[in-house]
Amino acid sequence: AWCWRANGGTTASNTDGSITSTVQANTKAGFSIVTYTGTGSNATFGHGLNQAPEFMIIKQRGGTNNWIAYAENQGATKRSNVNNTLGFTSSSSSFNSTAPTSSVVSLGTSAGTNSSGSDYIAYCWHNVAGFQNFTTYIGNGNTDGPFVYLGFRPRMLFIKSTGSASWYVLDTARDTSNPATTLLNWDTDSSESTIGSTNNFDVVSNGLKIRTSGSGLNGNGTEFVIGAWGDVPVKYGNTF
Repeated sequence: AWCWRANGGTTASNTDGSITSTVQANTKAGFSIVTYTGTGSNATFGHGLNQAPEFMIIKQRGGTNNWIAYAENQGATKRSNVNNTLGFTSSSSSFNSTAPTSSVVSLGTSAGTNSSGSDYIAYCWHNVAGFQNFTTYIGNGNTDGPFVYLGFRPRMLFIKSTGSASWYVLDTARDTSNPATTLLNWDTDSSESTIGSTNNFDVVSNGLKIRTSGSGLNGNGTEFVIGAWGDVPVKYGNTF
């Protein structure tokens, strides 16, 4: 399991948006868990953080719609789905083509984020120096791949091509030494696997070195979204 701590289970009503939301927010950790009820019309909800989220996952509760992903570096006119291989594709209705602010997230009329009367849960993160980082890199299609600076040694990270490809997840609980080779996928129920070649990744003190030429992780000229959380966070301990 990969677990994120919000605020010890303490919730608060948030009226910053046009929809009143219920929020667990840890502002130091840049993470909040939000529940809200959709309206079916363009709307906003308060996320409880003190700066705009840079990565979000939203899921309709009790419904069959996809797990919708937002990445600040891809913009509010695009979204991906965590439960399948969809790339970051155009969608004006998921986030109303409006980037989140320091107080609210905008919603369009998509059933994936804002169906009338449906309940939703949203997980919201923003970058925290030395603690968590959401960024991108461009692949070179070579086993001597790019170095991705994160500012810390990652404990866990995901990588997603902006095109059609799986969500790959790497963590140092399962891979305890370099090269790290063991991957899981958010979008399938498959067991963990290796890429099938040596020297896939080096997890280092300030980031990640890509050492695979696979198109899903290092396709030449392809942009990849990466989100990472620190092993022993430089800025904060577990004292939130």
